[in-house]
Amino acid sequence: MKSSFKRFFIFLRPSLTSIAISMIFITLVNFYVQDYRIMTSIYFVFYFFFMLFFLAINKHKTVIAFFILALPLFLFSLYALLANPSLFPLYIPANPLVGLAGIITSVLIKVKSKKIALLFGGSTFLVLLLYCFWALPLFIQAKEKRSLKVLEQTPINFTNSLIKLDKTHITPQILSQKKVVLLDFWFIGCEPCMRKMKYLQKIYDLYKDNSEVLIAVVSYGESDKIDEVLEFKQKNPEYRFDFFYDANGAFCKANNFKTYPIELILNSSQKVLSTYHGFGRETEHLYIDKTKQIIDEIIKKSKVSQ
Repeated sequence: MKSSFKRFFIFLRPSLTSIAISMIFITLVNFYVQDYRIMTSIYFVFYFFFMLFFLAINKHKTVIAFFILALPLFLFSLYALLANPSLFPLYIPANPLVGLAGIITSVLIKVKSKKIALLFGGSTFLVLLLYCFWALPLFIQAKEKRSLKVLEQTPINFTNSLIKLDKTHITPQILSQKKVVLLDFWFIGCEPCMRKMKYLQKIYDLYKDNSEVLIAVVSYGESDKIDEVLEFKQKNPEYRFDFFYDANGAFCKANNFKTYPIELILNSSQKVLSTYHGFGRETEHLYIDKTKQIIDEIIKKSKVSQ
């Protein structure tokens, strides 16, 4: 009996250690690394060296060691996906699969040969690069197009909750005076929202002399108080676009906005011509050119129709 308990404890101790280290690693990486391309690469490197270290200090069979490391990785990833489905496809399945590839590469070094391990690891890393820099941006763009079709089929529900920071109301009639209206919905403390601000300023600078274009951010009123938004604007004078406020978040709720930031580009008829969900580092370099192209196209079409 004591022998069985001892064997169980010997197995349990490294398992709990692996779970604790994996939890700390995943938490730190998700908190400090915002570029999912870099994050995915870090997963591969970390689990590769973690497995080598784990095999060096433990006497478990390689198969057992494999499951001790791989199981926590997939359990945490499954929990994260269930808690936040928007992690797909930026975080899942790429990160857990790449972490698993790092573990397998270490195992191959142990049981096979360095040549086979190098071939497998190199092939995995090549697939990783293709996924992060080619497939993932295409997937995100396709997702945005699907979201746009849904919004086009469901007219924007204009509530009377949109106001300026001086508390004057923003009505559809006011917005219809502009040929292009870009509204970016955000809240204080939203890291992607904060990061997007400087790009919105660049867009504003391109059209600041064009009175037919309106660039504005709209604060989610259920999260922020209007005085907090006013204070944010005063502390950040470099942001010269308009600041609006969605009182009690009524506009966002009426249009079923779930993730932030979310951007809408409207024409003078309040038809949604483009949407942009979130703001990941892996696609932010495309944002300026893409947004300028959309705005210029709307302006061009409006002139033709006159």
